[in-house]
Amino acid sequence: MSNIAEMSEADAWKLMKEAADERDVGDFKEALKILSKANPKLTYVDIEAECRRRDLDIHLIGLKKDVDAAYTNTNLQGDVAQTYTVGFFFSSKCPRPILMPNWPKDAHENEARLADAGIPLERGVIVCGNCGEAGHGRKACEKDREAPEAMKVICALCNEEGHRVRDCTQERKKPRAPRACKICESGDHLAADCPDKPKMICHKCEQEGHRSSECEKYLVPLPFRLPTILTITVNPSSDAPTVKSSATNGRIALSPRIGPRSSVAVSQPCPPSSPRSGSS
Repeated sequence: MSNIAEMSEADAWKLMKEAADERDVGDFKEALKILSKANPKLTYVDIEAECRRRDLDIHLIGLKKDVDAAYTNTNLQGDVAQTYTVGFFFSSKCPRPILMPNWPKDAHENEARLADAGIPLERGVIVCGNCGEAGHGRKACEKDREAPEAMKVICALCNEEGHRVRDCTQERKKPRAPRACKICESGDHLAADCPDKPKMICHKCEQEGHRSSECEKYLVPLPFRLPTILTITVNPSSDAPTVKSSATNGRIALSPRIGPRSSVAVSQPCPPSSPRSGSS
């Protein structure tokens, strides 16, 4: 109790009210300890009745709960071995179906339970790891030792116990089938080497064996030296076409369709004697 703050009973109730308004169960429990130190005669029954009178949003519920042998339910007056465990909830109604078997039927039963309830605290005694009783250790236990369960070895091939896959006598599963061609489903080759693979057809010249981007019919290869490109604009309203020249590099694609007003790019290599190309 030395680590619990010393305050008046009225101030402790104020802290409990603030904790209940903020729905902070942890602060509510700490304030309850301060209240119990300020007034040691208060029981859980008295505190729950006062909480209802003050209309606090936290309820004290007496629960049926199994307590480990190393712990014991202790009430505010220090009495041990209490039957029920005090729980803190935001409603008197059971919040979860799993708690229904341990929940009191009504307020009268809850009041009776709180009179014989407490908080689980450590007993400070040794608990036997063999029989689970308190007061002695495993070495001093007079009861028969329970043999620990051996680890089960299960074969991943036949799912039987007692051996591993390497010692299994059953026939091994067949290996995975090799990859097959997605076109003819043959296992001798893949789709890239399939003789039944659809032939590649150019969309420009409609010939087989190459793509339209690789079509040599509509691509004019340029020499290594920088060429001069002549752009000829044909205008039906004019007697003479307009010719412009510019330097470029790469391969020039010629469109197979030329309308009444079109621009055609023609590659013309530079003269061997000129080091650089210029505008003509």
